[in-house]
Amino acid sequence: MTAADGSNKAVEWLGNNRPNVVLVHEMLSGAPGIELIRHIRSMPRFSTTAVIAFVNDGYAEDAAYEAGADLCLEKPVEAETLLELISEVLATRLLRV
Repeated sequence: MTAADGSNKAVEWLGNNRPNVVLVHEMLSGAPGIELIRHIRSMPRFSTTAVIAFVNDGYAEDAAYEAGADLCLEKPVEAETLLELISEVLATRLLRV
């Protein structure tokens, strides 16, 4: 797992890597997490990458889904639950492609 300190660092890291899943918080330094999701979805090489967004309210959830998130979660999320959800989202994303 790699953590990026803000959306600019995340975009830089994504330029050199191709993760299976990206966890995005709606509130990031640099640009909002929603913009990062849009950036990921605009790049064909990330077509199989699952995107899970952590949101604080229904408005942010709607925006994250519109941007291309596969799943939105409200914090806190138990680690075991998160791992199960990641597995489910990855399986679903791979079936779509």
